[in-house]
Amino acid sequence: HGQWETGTCNDAASLKASMQQAIQNPNRMVKSVWRPKLRRSSDLPKAPARGQAARLCIALLVRGTSTHILRSFVRYHTHIGFERIFIYLDAPEEEDVVALRNLEGVHLQCCDEEFWQARLASSIMVTERAARPEFDDVARCWRHEAQSRQCLCIEDAICLATDMGIDWLLHIDADELFLPQTAHPAAFFCAVPAEFEQVLLANHEAVPEKLEVSDWFEEVSLFKVNRDFAGAERVKQVWSEV
Repeated sequence: HGQWETGTCNDAASLKASMQQAIQNPNRMVKSVWRPKLRRSSDLPKAPARGQAARLCIALLVRGTSTHILRSFVRYHTHIGFERIFIYLDAPEEEDVVALRNLEGVHLQCCDEEFWQARLASSIMVTERAARPEFDDVARCWRHEAQSRQCLCIEDAICLATDMGIDWLLHIDADELFLPQTAHPAAFFCAVPAEFEQVLLANHEAVPEKLEVSDWFEEVSLFKVNRDFAGAERVKQVWSEV
């Protein structure tokens, strides 16, 4: 199997042309020509017909994220076609569990000691740790490293999603979102060739315009374009300097 790398660029040819113009005038501030087509929910790509749609879910481990932000995260992604959101609470004693359980489409898991011990007993990464060094890191470091706990949670979500008949699982953080452009997410993942089992998505980092942000889904509108979209050495240089 392989990896199919993709992103969210509207038109690669126009992007390259605009970047070339920017290079020819290096004294001009370099701005991204990438503009998402979405302005309102009615701009979302239409859902595909049955048989042309993949079933989708999201899994994430959270800690210290407000219920308000998680509510925005869940509502947005269920609206664009993800039918199940697996939320793993890394510190359940700090979260409003009742409010989160009431969110439609959410599978909520409190990651207490009982859960971790059950995961360690059933995890393939733990049972095969001798053969894979990266698995051994997860097995040894789960109590002290969030990334190791994250791996165990995603493994659990994959098992649950498989039992539900879900085709694709998207793993992103609570401060990220999947942005469809020309295709509905269910149609996009359905179109991935069968020989590929992993899709890598380019990320555009948010740029807050103030120090305190209570909900980045509502308040942040500026983004730092991923360097893979720069397309020219001069623009990559400016990007890195900024």
